[in-house]
Amino acid sequence: MEQKTLALVLDFKIFKENDKIIDLYTKKRGRICARLVGGRKITSKLSPQLNPLTFSLVRIVEKNEIRIADALEVDNLSKIRQSIVLFGQALKLIEVLKEMIMPEQPDLDLWFFLRRSLTSGKISYFKLLSILGYSPQNSNCLICHQKKTDFFWVQRQAFICQKCLKGLKGNQNRLILKVNYEN
Repeated sequence: MEQKTLALVLDFKIFKENDKIIDLYTKKRGRICARLVGGRKITSKLSPQLNPLTFSLVRIVEKNEIRIADALEVDNLSKIRQSIVLFGQALKLIEVLKEMIMPEQPDLDLWFFLRRSLTSGKISYFKLLSILGYSPQNSNCLICHQKKTDFFWVQRQAFICQKCLKGLKGNQNRLILKVNYEN
């Protein structure tokens, strides 16, 4: 099976000696991982087209595994890359997707949110959480059950308040989103 699709490049991992596994989010298939044969070679023509936090047009071939046969960078999201704050927010968004999105689960609302927010530079964690099925307005703190929550703890998939966030000590590897209710 062969398919051409626009994809958001989430990340890549080194695979074997010369290959990469590219983590993509696509409109029709959702999150997929595809092998890029020879992606680590300095002569690779496709690897520069598949940098994280870019939209690329990819041709995927599937036989025994999913492979990238061709790729062309469409949008490197230069608006986001020009601002340290926006770039940090976009990287955090990518980390959230990698943590919370299961493979092969397409979501058109999520796809259009990603296209719109990343190309415009207006990233809203509030909207992201709403699309993923979390209701920031109707949430209670995981720890103290207070009604007003300001943060979302991604690994626990739960909301927490300002006071309880300050009380969390030692767990430096947590991914916390500040939920801005005005968006």
